[in-house]
Amino acid sequence: MKINMKIKIGRRALSALPAVTSPTVFYDTDLTGFGLKASPTGALSYIVEYRPGAGGRSVSKRRMRLPRHRWIVRAVRFGSCP
Repeated sequence: MKINMKIKIGRRALSALPAVTSPTVFYDTDLTGFGLKASPTGALSYIVEYRPGAGGRSVSKRRMRLPRHRWIVRAVRFGSCP
């Protein structure tokens, strides 16, 4: 079962993440569609969820995993598209 939670993704939140027993997605409260996927093994991946094309509710969501680099988080926070 997948669990979704909302947090403000930052340095403090990453160091204080609880241990998870099933795959969990922590979505950012400030940036829609941006999140952090945590697995029970302790692996963390940044993700972006979006609706391709014209978007809208009739289009299914897609999820893209981002490489884990500090510059990506900084770029997304400041409105740049990496």
